[in-house]
Amino acid sequence: MAKRNKFHVYLAGPISGCNEAQRSQWRNEVKTRYSRYFEFLDPTSKSELRSENASSWDVVIADLRAIENADGMIANMWRESIGTAIGMVHAQRAGKPVIIADPNKLGNRTASFYADAITDNPLKAAKALLTILRDQRGWDVVKHTPRTAEPFDRQKLVNALCAVCREAGQDDVVIPRLALPEIFEKLKTSTEKIGNQITSRIIDDAVIATFEKLGKDPAHKSQVHKLIPHWKSMRKLGSFDPSNQVEEPTRNYDYGSPKVPVYSGSKSHATIWGHAIQDLDDIPSPQARRVFEQIVRVRGITRITFGPFGHKEEHASTCAWLGQSETSHVLDGKLFDKGEKGTSQSFQVHVQFDSDKPAILNGIIESLKTAALWRE
Repeated sequence: MAKRNKFHVYLAGPISGCNEAQRSQWRNEVKTRYSRYFEFLDPTSKSELRSENASSWDVVIADLRAIENADGMIANMWRESIGTAIGMVHAQRAGKPVIIADPNKLGNRTASFYADAITDNPLKAAKALLTILRDQRGWDVVKHTPRTAEPFDRQKLVNALCAVCREAGQDDVVIPRLALPEIFEKLKTSTEKIGNQITSRIIDDAVIATFEKLGKDPAHKSQVHKLIPHWKSMRKLGSFDPSNQVEEPTRNYDYGSPKVPVYSGSKSHATIWGHAIQDLDDIPSPQARRVFEQIVRVRGITRITFGPFGHKEEHASTCAWLGQSETSHVLDGKLFDKGEKGTSQSFQVHVQFDSDKPAILNGIIESLKTAALWRE
C-alpha cells in the first residue's frame, strides 16, 4: 500500500440494536484524540446504509470496500457483535492489522484469535494500532534495481501466505493469522536488516522459520507440515513473491547506504577521545569522523562498534586499516588518530551477509584509498 500522510482506520463495533450514544460516543472520542494521525472510516456515518430501505448487499459491500481501503481496524467489542466479528475476519484476510478493545472483559477466544492486540478501551486500541502501523510503514523492501526500494506492504505478505495455504490444500484464513505475529516479530528483530531495509530473502527466512516452529507444535503440525515445501516450490517457480520483488536483490557495494549506527560502550573512557560514542557525530576528530563516513558509504554494513584502544601505535596522519575477522558477519579494523586517551582505536564493521565480507572489505578499502585515509 502506498504511503499516505495519515493512516486510514476502520472503526468497527456494534451498531444494530444500539442507541446513538452506544454507536457514536466511543467513535467520536477516538476521532477527537487521534485525528492528527488517522483518517477514519466510520460505518455509522453512512446513515442511508443503516436505514430499513438499505439492502443487506449494499451494507456488506460498503463495509468490505471500506475495510479494503483501510490501513487497519479498531474493533470495540464492548458487547459481542456478529457484524464486527465478520468484519475482523475480512480485515485479516485483506492483510489489515486488527486491534480489539474489550472494556467489559468478554474475553471471546474466537475474536481474540483474529486480533493483533487486545486492549481494555478504544483509546488504547488506537495507540496500539498506531504503533503497529508506524513500525511497518517504516520498513522498505529493497528491489533488484540498485538503490531502489518500495514500502513494505503487509497485504502482499498475507496474499502470499494465503496462496501457499491454498496450494497445500490448507485453510487460507486461520493459518496466515496464526503465522503472522511470529513472522512480523522475526522481521522486526532480524539481525540482517540494514536500518529500515529488508529483502525478499529476509522475508523468506522469517516465513520458513515460523512454519518450522509451528510444525513442532502437535496442535498445528498436521496443518503446517506441507507448507514449507510448497512455499519453497512456489518461490522457486516464481509463482508469487511475498514482497513483490525478485528473489534476491543485487547488492551494490557503492555509495548510498542508509544511515548506519556507530557506537561504543557506555563507559566515559571507552574510546581514545575520552568519552563514549553513541553516534557518528559524537566523534570529536573531524578526520576520524571522515574515516567512518567513508566506511558507511559502502552498502551492506549494519553497524560499527568500537572496541579497546591503545597508545603505542601512531601514524603521521589519521588513517585506518581493516581486514577479515574469524567472527562471522564481522570485519576487524583499527583507526589511527591522536585522541585524548590514546592513538589507536579498534573497531568492528558488522555486515548483513557473511558471504559478502570480501566484497564489502574491498569496497571499504577502495573508499578509504580514494579519500587518502587508508593505512598502506
